[in-house]
Amino acid sequence: MFGLVPPDFDLRRSTIDLLTEQAAAFYDYDEKKLFLLDEPALPAETTTLAHELAHALADQHFDLQKYMEDSPENEDENLAHSAVVEGQASWLMLAYELKKAGQPPAPTPEMLKSLVDSGDASTGDFPVLKAAPLYIQQSLLFPYSQGTAFFDAVYRRLGQQAFSGVFTQSPIDTTQILHPDRYLSKEKPTEPALPPVASETKTEEIAEGSVGEFDHRILLKQYAASPRAEQLASRLRGGQFRIVGLGKDKQPVLEYSSQWDSEASAAEFFNSYERVLKSKWKHCDVVVDNRSAFAGLGDNGYFVTRLTGQIVSSIEGLSDVREWQRLSHPAPAAVSARVR
Repeated sequence: MFGLVPPDFDLRRSTIDLLTEQAAAFYDYDEKKLFLLDEPALPAETTTLAHELAHALADQHFDLQKYMEDSPENEDENLAHSAVVEGQASWLMLAYELKKAGQPPAPTPEMLKSLVDSGDASTGDFPVLKAAPLYIQQSLLFPYSQGTAFFDAVYRRLGQQAFSGVFTQSPIDTTQILHPDRYLSKEKPTEPALPPVASETKTEEIAEGSVGEFDHRILLKQYAASPRAEQLASRLRGGQFRIVGLGKDKQPVLEYSSQWDSEASAAEFFNSYERVLKSKWKHCDVVVDNRSAFAGLGDNGYFVTRLTGQIVSSIEGLSDVREWQRLSHPAPAAVSARVR
């Protein structure tokens, strides 16, 4: 419903294809076994094994099955945990390569920058990855590129303590991965209240959770074409969403809210989110468009997006015109003209 993948995208099939395309070996923390493919897709088996053995070692000490347990309330935290697991293993793999070459076993800034920069350029050798939506591409690459840079920053501050610290005092969102100083200072995300849908029809909760800096980065890059996507997304202080099913048909409605570090940042994102809505739908009939409200009819129903101080909120997918009118407060003449 955010538009991060097409409505008809086959997530299950795509995930299997993506992972098998790139895998040379993998450690299964459910089975406590390490698997090496007969015909690995990647070269340098010994180096790859160093990465997977790092997972096995971490699992012995910190129970990766428990650490990586998915929770629908913590999508952003789950991605941050993936970045810890893959980032530490990738860092140790680089350190292993350096030590084999007789060099100090700590990745150089140049190596780390090259790894992070490769996130946008590494899809060429993998056609399935290249064809995947931007969000899918980057969510697979993020734990390795940004996770490695994160662990290196923590290691340089804490030394050996970092190896256990990132598991015992885990990062709680992708912001802490992207900005290790916020992890070290224990900065927590806010949880802005969601805009409620006061519908008389019966509602059923379908999903809810967090929307973090990583999600906002991709959303802005994909739809708003914003050159300031990363800079603006870094000003996010917290985001939440909920999807509810309304009526007998359980029409899905998205409730979303984000809090920003200032009213100016919120206003900038409000304007960008307007571009997101216009771009992610084939049809966007705008009825209300001013400095604090943007409302109308999109592909999946009526929508209302609001700016209130440091908060940007949105309700998308309404089928009840009266409920939409109540939420959007448009001028009566404009409403009657559009609704007819």
